[in-house]
Amino acid sequence: MKAVIKNLAEAVGGHYHCYSSKGEKVMTQFEWYDGTVKNIHVDVPVLYNYQKLLAKMVRIYEKRIDWLSVASRRIWGSVCERRVVVLVDISVTNSTYISHIQDYLRLLLEEQMSNKDYFNIIAWVLGLECKGSRNFMSALRRAVEVDFKDKDKHKSQGLYLLTTGIPDQETHTISAYVAEACRGLDLQLHVCLFSVTEGTDSSGIIPARYASPRETAIAFKEIVQAANGRFHWFGEAGIFESDDITSIISEMEKAKNYSQKVLKDVKDSHCAERNTPVRVLAWRPPSAKAGIPPDALVQTEFFQGVVKHLHFQPKELETYTEQLEKVLQRYIQRVQWLLSGSRRLFGTILEANVCVLIDTSGSMGPYLPPVTKELTSLIWEQLRKNEARFNLLRFAENTESWKENLVEATDESCHDAVQWASTCHAHGNSCILAALQYPVFPYFEGDDLKKLTEEVAKARSFLKQAKSWR
Repeated sequence: MKAVIKNLAEAVGGHYHCYSSKGEKVMTQFEWYDGTVKNIHVDVPVLYNYQKLLAKMVRIYEKRIDWLSVASRRIWGSVCERRVVVLVDISVTNSTYISHIQDYLRLLLEEQMSNKDYFNIIAWVLGLECKGSRNFMSALRRAVEVDFKDKDKHKSQGLYLLTTGIPDQETHTISAYVAEACRGLDLQLHVCLFSVTEGTDSSGIIPARYASPRETAIAFKEIVQAANGRFHWFGEAGIFESDDITSIISEMEKAKNYSQKVLKDVKDSHCAERNTPVRVLAWRPPSAKAGIPPDALVQTEFFQGVVKHLHFQPKELETYTEQLEKVLQRYIQRVQWLLSGSRRLFGTILEANVCVLIDTSGSMGPYLPPVTKELTSLIWEQLRKNEARFNLLRFAENTESWKENLVEATDESCHDAVQWASTCHAHGNSCILAALQYPVFPYFEGDDLKKLTEEVAKARSFLKQAKSWR
């Protein structure tokens, strides 16, 4: 209403003035959960009750995360469909973990399968024997074309894959198949990725495809997204990533943001002076929740100033520290390289067409010999090596070029350029404008060292943070 009245006033050339006494309710704009902006009354007692309700909902969400983090839900997530098919990875690389897989299936059958209309497991449970590779596509086709052959006649259908590694087939091939199989149907594919401890595989079997745990997770996320499913990544230490828990944490973040908005609106409407207590909902993403070790979730500032919560396992943190130290060493080597040869004076010449302007005015008298020496190094070390097209200009009161145009950096032209540069002598005044107004050539501004110094500082900061998290 306030916006409508304001528009009317502007349409007739009038003025708009909004007045409210201290005891009246105040209308304020508030961004709704769906992104729309609504006008609401700021009533402190109502807002206080709203704050309490938000806090109550956060506690319920925390209990829900606890519930999702125990028993079979820690492994499979919440199996909510009425018709379920479970695909179990029994490739030969899982022979060491067969007892774990049997326990996981037993928990699933005991806790989450009793209320299903239909279910099947594509593997043998008691006499489970590991063999072959991860031919995921074959098992997937069997489930879709046999178990769910009448999938278009039913609702609430789900495929659950328990695996420890990346499939034999390419990710895009599987994604295309599941997207086609699930299109227009109430059928989803969910992935439960069991991240095993490195170094515990005694079989010595090399899988058909190899990927790191992070690369495997990324691949399965892409497959799950194509099938409108959920991704669940866990290990012996707890849950590493779960779409179920992530969505709940997102709701908790929204509750926190709404609490902050409420307090802001109260202050903006001058209601904070009243005695009714209004507090911002205090909440931080849980570390002990979801089976995540308390010391594994840390808050850090990213390179763009964004603060994020990172989940590190001790082994991952050790690897991260080692990688940072390697990066820092590379940066130091790069700095040393930039400070050697012609790069110390001219930086790194990256362009294919280069023009070098040399100040030969009287003030350059003491510096011209070393500059000429470095220029010789530049010609042979960078311009000749990179086969750049180049030209030289010297300027004082007048401007003189070595050649009429840019020339190729050949042995002959480089010798000629070095000889021409050796004839430079300091004299007269400096006329930079005339040199710059010469026929335009590519211009290089070398700030490599400055940028690299900033990167070294960032790397050292991250390294210091990583060591403090241990």
